[in-house]
Amino acid sequence: MARRGRPPHPDVLTPAEWRVLEELRAGGTYVEIAVRLGIQVGTVKFHARNIRQKLHLETREELVAWRDERESGERRGAFAPLALFTSYFQPALATAAVVVVGGAVIAAGVLAYAIANSGEPSEAPALPATHEGESDTAASPSSATPTPMASPVPTASPAVPSPTPSAPGDPDDLPAIHFWGDVPESQQVAIRARTAGVVAFFEARYGVRVPDLEIHVGADEAALEDATESASEGAWVGFAQYRDGLLFIWMDGAVSGGIEHLYFNAIQDYLSQGRDRGPAWLNEGAAVYAAHLYRHALGERSIDEGMEIARWGASYVSVPLEELDNKKPTSPWFNAEGSLAAVAVGWLIERGGEDSLISYYRHLPGSETWTEAFEVAFNLPFSEVYAAFAAYRAEIVAVRRDVSGIVLGSDGKPVEDWRIDIEAFPAG
Repeated sequence: MARRGRPPHPDVLTPAEWRVLEELRAGGTYVEIAVRLGIQVGTVKFHARNIRQKLHLETREELVAWRDERESGERRGAFAPLALFTSYFQPALATAAVVVVGGAVIAAGVLAYAIANSGEPSEAPALPATHEGESDTAASPSSATPTPMASPVPTASPAVPSPTPSAPGDPDDLPAIHFWGDVPESQQVAIRARTAGVVAFFEARYGVRVPDLEIHVGADEAALEDATESASEGAWVGFAQYRDGLLFIWMDGAVSGGIEHLYFNAIQDYLSQGRDRGPAWLNEGAAVYAAHLYRHALGERSIDEGMEIARWGASYVSVPLEELDNKKPTSPWFNAEGSLAAVAVGWLIERGGEDSLISYYRHLPGSETWTEAFEVAFNLPFSEVYAAFAAYRAEIVAVRRDVSGIVLGSDGKPVEDWRIDIEAFPAG
């Protein structure tokens, strides 16, 4: 399919990206930058991530320090007056923004103040009983007792204060949902209801609600492509994807489990505050596991049933877990790979406790490295993870072998319409 949309911009960055870069250099949180530019927080994050990818930079600090060769001349001269104007009139511009967009920007300003001045996050409210027999212990799949580890583990240190969650049940702080293409009214109602339920569940369980999210639901492939081009100037996202405060998903996937998965991706992004979140399997597996938790609470499927499905899916993966270390988050994850990742996360939670998963993301901003946060949260040296998980996996996941080939006839040529059944029996 030929790619539609804008041609590549001739400059190293687009005009929108230059504006965001100038504001990043001026300083401030993503919320403050969004207020100054009059755009969504997710759009600021999207442009910042795109700039880092284009320039092959890892951190926001590197991005702020970067200078283009041409900036000493034409571009610097062009942007200096604008930067001076913005800096000088910043209070007036902020006030004007509040007048224009009202409560939305006031809420963003309050959020920015709360982030800067918050202390330890408040204790998460208790989860309402939604399923008979539901308990925290039910959220961990049963397994054999792992071998104790002898290596030292860093002692737990206080987590960095996480962004203050919004007031429970505030309908004005729900993600904005945009429908693209011919999405039936009944589907729109179902998607809005599921989104509200997802937000309420994770706020009750983990004490966090992600602000300023946008959900773009496409009726089909063409509609979703239009959504990504309009909302983020990005390329096709496949079936579903989270990008810097923007959730893109097909209509059918939104009501069959995709919203909770993508929303947990947003929680990961929100709590980690731009820090490296570690191996791809950990983050993908966490989102899959979290989605199973939501379906358990909703009564759709118990956590034990969900993890049994994950173990069955993982049986189709023959490679070790470490092979999934560097899989890019933007590349499509096959169900089997996501299942293996979820099994690994369930195993980690068995060791670290039910709160260890969210604790990992809360510890990231205050840790030197993601491995430090990992070892504090899960009480396990990361250097021992792969060997220990391989032993656990051998006990609870059957490896499914794929056999392929060509059946040849007596004339040595391939024979069509043949079927071969293969059965395996235990030795002895």
